[in-house]
Amino acid sequence: MNNFKIPQNLIEEFEISGVLALGEYHGVKENYWFYEEFLNQLPFTPNIAVELKDSERLELEKFLTNKEIDYTKFNKDGRANVEFFNFLKKFKDVNPESKILCFDEIDTAPKSNDEVNYTRDEQMAINFLNNYEKPTLIIAGNLHIQKSKINLGTSELVPMGYLMKNKIGNFPTILVIPTSGSFFNNEIKQIKPIVDVKINEILEKGDMNYRYYIEESHPVTIFNP
Repeated sequence: MNNFKIPQNLIEEFEISGVLALGEYHGVKENYWFYEEFLNQLPFTPNIAVELKDSERLELEKFLTNKEIDYTKFNKDGRANVEFFNFLKKFKDVNPESKILCFDEIDTAPKSNDEVNYTRDEQMAINFLNNYEKPTLIIAGNLHIQKSKINLGTSELVPMGYLMKNKIGNFPTILVIPTSGSFFNNEIKQIKPIVDVKINEILEKGDMNYRYYIEESHPVTIFNP
């Protein structure tokens, strides 16, 4: 993959807001090259927040300390994979003081009770906002980091990013989008080709929104017993 350069204004937006969100297609191997290079270019080291649930967090903590893990605890949508865990382990080994926060289904978060029924994005926003420390780099699905409501045809999605923006103000986001190839989400799937876009460059789209297009993607390696 070709090298890219982080725009200076993006770094400044991250420094001011204390939060930056990366929105991914789950199950793309090249995501982690981008994340690692992005972190290498930052003039500071952030904490990392990831879309993993509590049972997956426990296995990640084992993995980070070279202990045997239970592969059956992982969701099969491509989020928990060998490349992702290796990326997080390398980050933690180099930056032991930085924190890794898992914000999907944290046991200590508020539960649905009485007449309160949280959506998953509401719960993730609560989990993150109650536990993060600036600066934090978020890695989550591309829909979850959106800062506007999304019309899904028969329903409306109120994303985690929209809820966060209402609480902490605007913050930068980068959609990491593959333009060809394949990825793993419960099974190997093909990418619908995207043409006529700038590859391997962080593109500014306004309102602290950015995109990064990957030229060709490959499926991640899934943990197997």
